Amino acid sequence: MDPPYTGSPAAGPKMEARSSDSSVVEVPREVDLDKEARVYGSRWVQVETADGGTRFQEVPLFWEDLFDPQEGDHVPHGKEHSDVVSDTKGILEAFFDAQGRNDVLIWDDGKMFWADPKLPKISPDLAVVFGIENPKGSRDSFNESREGTRPSFVLEVTSNATAHFDRGDKPDIYRRAKVRECLLVDRLKSPWTLSGNRLDAKGRWREIRPDKRGCYLAKTLGVCFIIAEDGKGLVLQDAATDEILLSPLEVSRERRREVETRKAAERKAAAETEARRREAEAHQAEIRKLKAEIEAKIRKNGVKEFTLTIVPNAEVKDQHVVGSCDGGTKKIIYRGGAPVGAK
Repeated sequence: MDPPYTGSPAAGPKMEARSSDSSVVEVPREVDLDKEARVYGSRWVQVETADGGTRFQEVPLFWEDLFDPQEGDHVPHGKEHSDVVSDTKGILEAFFDAQGRNDVLIWDDGKMFWADPKLPKISPDLAVVFGIENPKGSRDSFNESREGTRPSFVLEVTSNATAHFDRGDKPDIYRRAKVRECLLVDRLKSPWTLSGNRLDAKGRWREIRPDKRGCYLAKTLGVCFIIAEDGKGLVLQDAATDEILLSPLEVSRERRREVETRKAAERKAAAETEARRREAEAHQAEIRKLKAEIEAKIRKNGVKEFTLTIVPNAEVKDQHVVGSCDGGTKKIIYRGGAPVGAK
């Protein structure tokens, strides 16, 4: 049986906010870089003023604050971190939606109230919970006892400020909370690395080892996680089909490419049709011009009533041929007298 969690150290020396009207905390330059004294972010709190009123003031977040985050806390992560988390969330939402699953909660940076009240109420970068009655419902936090279930999978992505927290304290808390699988994307290494653990039947972490493709299989999800070929990014595959799972942005781009390809094909087909129409018109104009020249010559010889007919070569027998067209494949046949049916 695990002893009470002791990962959170005693409060380190906090830096006091200035007593002036400024709402920004002044952090001394000579900050001790020990993790207990380091500033990890900030939050806004309401404080009383000298005249009995109140105002909001920004205060720093310290090591122990990471173990009990509050709504509105700001711990800077950077765009890469945000992109990985948001893309993965979108991919997994689409993946389970395609399966017709409506009981899956996929939540980023949601505060966890574990069934074990001794465990710190940390916020995973991304948590996947199955068996949720209303995954789209509004939540300020996740309460394991109230929901009747816990996250099956957690993804953590390292940040400069909290790397040691992401690599050490958080996975240990997830183990104690009986989260079945945890993967860590360490984007502070070059190339990025993946590592992970899976809970065995005895509640012990077992390392998740990659296959020859570099795939880290999350059995709870049925999804493989792979570091991108350029070493900076995360690729997800359907473990059953090896199909690459696209993010919403990638799906949108793919659809746009398909639309653009279809429109280009339609434009090409329309242009070819127009070219053929113009070619046919030009061809008919040449034939009309040729017939007119032949008619003029016949009338010049004093013939007033006659007809000219264009027929394929194979239909020519003993008729009077006065010309050819269509590259010699057709003949212009002369017939004297009034046209058939003329009165």
